[in-house]
Amino acid sequence: MARDQDGDEQQHFDDAARRRARQRAAEMILDMPSLTDELADAAARPLLEWGVGQAEAEADASDGDLAAERAGPVRRIIKVVSRLAADRHVLEPEQVAEELTLVLDLADRLPRPPALHARPVRSSVVADLAAWQMEMDDRTFVRSVLALLQGALAG
Repeated sequence: MARDQDGDEQQHFDDAARRRARQRAAEMILDMPSLTDELADAAARPLLEWGVGQAEAEADASDGDLAAERAGPVRRIIKVVSRLAADRHVLEPEQVAEELTLVLDLADRLPRPPALHARPVRSSVVADLAAWQMEMDDRTFVRSVLALLQGALAG
């Protein structure tokens, strides 16, 4: 009986530590308004939600003390996508494609990278998105980049 109680206490402690790590990870994204200050709320919201989800997943998969370190690459991706969404109207499609490739390269370096496509498929999707980006509002562009990150634009 005492052994079961010790196990329950350890599980409760682990759950509490996991919740604290997830909270810290979310705060590391949400407490930096400069990450998306170039975007209106409607465009920033899906980007921040993606970032919080990524940071929380990293916190779940690691020691809670690593949450700050692992949130850094996620914050960088958010900042690059935010800046690109805001500046893309003055960039050439080739420049947009270069920035999108940078975003994918950064995502490849996440401790738990999203499932991204093989390079030829990625290059094709990046080129298509760069070509069509002028037809999109910022929110649609951000959602398209997130879909690319999540592998939803295959084929």
